[in-house]
Amino acid sequence: MTGERIKGIIFDMDGTLIEPAIDFVAMRQATGILEGDLLEVIASWGEQSQRAQQALAVIAEFEREAALQMKLMPGARALLEYLDVHRVECAVVTRNNRETLELMISRYELQFSELIDRSFIPPKPEPDALLHILECWSLSPDECIMVGDTHHDMIAAHKAGMACCLIAHAYNEDYRDQADYVVRTLDALIPLLNV
Repeated sequence: MTGERIKGIIFDMDGTLIEPAIDFVAMRQATGILEGDLLEVIASWGEQSQRAQQALAVIAEFEREAALQMKLMPGARALLEYLDVHRVECAVVTRNNRETLELMISRYELQFSELIDRSFIPPKPEPDALLHILECWSLSPDECIMVGDTHHDMIAAHKAGMACCLIAHAYNEDYRDQADYVVRTLDALIPLLNV
C-alpha cells in the first residue's frame, strides 16, 4: 500500500472479523429467495409487507444460530491491537443485524469508532455506508481500506474510491483477482500497512 498513510480501516463482519457460520444456501431456501441479492429482493417487496417481515425473521433466526458459534477469525486480535497502538481508526460495516454486531463487540471486548449494520440504507454493495464513515473520520478514500470477504465488500470499496483487501475463503476464489490485496489471515495485513 503506497501513497497516503493508512489512517482508517473499515471491516466487514461475517467471514472477516468472525468465522463464517451462516448456511446461506439453507437461508435462501427458507426465505424462498433463490436468486438475487437477499436484502434487495426483500426491500423490493416493501419493508412493511408481511412477506418481507417473514423473510427478515427467518434471516434473523439464522443469524442468531450463527452467533452462538461465533469465533474470531485467525489474526483478528493481533491486527486490531496493532491498529490500536498505531491509532488507526477502525469501523465495521455489516449486512448482519445490530444484535449480532453488538454481541461480537461485547463478547470479544472489541472497540470500533463506527458501527453500521444492515439498517443503514442502502447497504453494501452501495458505497454510502463507507462514505458516511469517511466523512465521520474526515479522511479521504486513499487514506483508508475496506477489508472483507465478498463481492459486496469489493464493489462498495471501489465505488467509494477505496482499496479493498479480501480475506481468502474457498467461496471467493472466483473473484479474488478483482481485489487490491488478498490475505489468508488478518494479521497478514500488518506488513502491508503503511501506518
